[in-house]
Amino acid sequence: NINCKDNLGFTALMHAVINGNKDVVKYILDNGADVSIKNNKGQTAAFFAINSSNKEIIKLLIRKDQDLINNKNELGAKLLLFGVRKGNQDIVELLLELGANVNHRNSKGETAL
Repeated sequence: NINCKDNLGFTALMHAVINGNKDVVKYILDNGADVSIKNNKGQTAAFFAINSSNKEIIKLLIRKDQDLINNKNELGAKLLLFGVRKGNQDIVELLLELGANVNHRNSKGETAL
């Protein structure tokens, strides 16, 4: 099962994203990986792609499931807020281009602005 999780809730897709291997990510996506699966901390593979500032992998993941762009982790942070906190302007601009909601508030009432 391509969507099996390890004891921390990580899938093969998450591991491929963390390792930054675009070809493996594409292969896993092409074989039915669910990009919306969250690990035990409420993070999707997209959070790891943003953490590593991998624009190509972010695009692959969002194109697979556009709803992912406004998905929340367990703290209520969406991808855009996470990108802003990482301080990577290129990633923030990419997320905005892909449709991230700039007005979303997390559980603390914070926005990406």
